[in-house]
Amino acid sequence: MGIARERLRIGCHSPPWDVLRSIDISLDCFPHNSGTTLFESLYLGVPFVTLAGRPSVGTVGHAILRELGHPEWVANSEAEYANIAVLLAADWPRLTATRASLRGELQASADG
Repeated sequence: MGIARERLRIGCHSPPWDVLRSIDISLDCFPHNSGTTLFESLYLGVPFVTLAGRPSVGTVGHAILRELGHPEWVANSEAEYANIAVLLAADWPRLTATRASLRGELQASADG
């Protein structure tokens, strides 16, 4: 997909704060999805890509991102999921602006 291997970090760290501060984009897992990690990512200014249309255990990310005003980060297929992540990674100025405003967006939202 054009993303260099050294730009990807996959793993589990607890607590996740330092990892979340050092990444550009969070990718939701499936078939189950994130809840706490989603909010932590958004609070630390990290955009979050999720996949819609899954069983009820996989709809949390879609609901939160829709209410936050970022439906563009919700994919309807695995191919679209990858494409959203690639588009986010390719637009550094937009990614930088998003990271700077995301915490405020979360705090101002109905879920914040």
